[in-house]
Amino acid sequence: MNETTAVVSLSQMNDIFLRRGGTNTAVGTINMTGNTFTNVSSPENDHDAVNKVYVDNNAGISKTGGEMLGHLDMNNFRLTEQRVLDEMCSTDC
Repeated sequence: MNETTAVVSLSQMNDIFLRRGGTNTAVGTINMTGNTFTNVSSPENDHDAVNKVYVDNNAGISKTGGEMLGHLDMNNFRLTEQRVLDEMCSTDC
């Protein structure tokens, strides 16, 4: 069996590996290659990741129907499913 051994300095490890304790930071994109983060807690700071439960409970949109108040900026996208358009126009058009 052919083995390769590499010597890596502490400085290089800090540039390559993320510490579990969060004492160094990621620079650039982390490609999860289809894997997921698990056990993400609720956010405490503005740029924290959030879990699905937090989003479901705080997004302010009911998944079972209801009424949305205010403006919705769709950034030049439009609804295209005819069933949705028919339901909207049956009361508002």
